[in-house]
Amino acid sequence: MLSWAFSFYSGCRQLRDVTNVMQQNYDLLRVQEGLHPRFPNHPQVVAVIEQAVHEAADRTGWWGARQFRFLVTGAVFYVLWHVTEMALRAQVQIPHLSYS
Repeated sequence: MLSWAFSFYSGCRQLRDVTNVMQQNYDLLRVQEGLHPRFPNHPQVVAVIEQAVHEAADRTGWWGARQFRFLVTGAVFYVLWHVTEMALRAQVQIPHLSYS
């Protein structure tokens, strides 16, 4: 269950970061068109904003990969837990595991 909680958290972070990247990209397009109220259409300004957008997009992919890994890990633990429960409830004697 803890893995799924981390998966949910990672998914929320990914959604937040995707929203931020979309907003940054929108602002970049406005700067490039000369429509942004605070930043001029200057090549150095555009280069700095492009760099920030690329870095934020890379982090977003990292959270998505982390979400998937936690989801799969949680599923594996869930299946192992149920297999263990079934094995403990079965009344079958396994020769090499018995104490007698």
